[in-house]
Amino acid sequence: MNKISIILLGGLLLYVWVGILWAFKSLCLDKIKSGVLKYSLGMMFVYVILFLLYVAAEQYLPLKTFIVNWYFQRAPGGIVLILFPAFYSIFLIGKGYFQEGGEKAPFKWKLKMIASVFLNAFIALFSLVFFSFLLRGNSFADLVTTTQEAAQEISWGLMLAFVAFWGLILIIIWFNHKKSLQKSKHKKKK
Repeated sequence: MNKISIILLGGLLLYVWVGILWAFKSLCLDKIKSGVLKYSLGMMFVYVILFLLYVAAEQYLPLKTFIVNWYFQRAPGGIVLILFPAFYSIFLIGKGYFQEGGEKAPFKWKLKMIASVFLNAFIALFSLVFFSFLLRGNSFADLVTTTQEAAQEISWGLMLAFVAFWGLILIIIWFNHKKSLQKSKHKKKK
């Protein structure tokens, strides 16, 4: 496959996936009143598509070759596909965020979106790793043993730095939120 055909096929794959998710949201999710149920069903649907795409790539070598060689603005296409549930979670939560006033929405909405993106990216990555491990014929006991061995190899100092980094990002977002609220209050007084 040459680069142009890979770029076009990658765009087509994203376009079809977005179309399927938009149709599912329009035909099914918009009829549900409960926000939690709507979010849960939407995320289950996007994960089912992700797992089906993974199984299809494992069974159909040209699809696997395409996903391995595809890049979306310097990011590997496989990473884009793994992050797709996180982006879709913003789409599902974002409606409430904009109904509450967008930039003027309470900080909890920004926190919900950040947590949703982080958790869905984490869940997508590790569920695909575990799914791949089990799909290759390994037992669940092997998976548990491998996970325990991997946890022992983690540099916990770097993990602490990672948590501190995210704490710093949340503090910056909180200060930015407070600053934008103060600006809007000053404009209303004038």
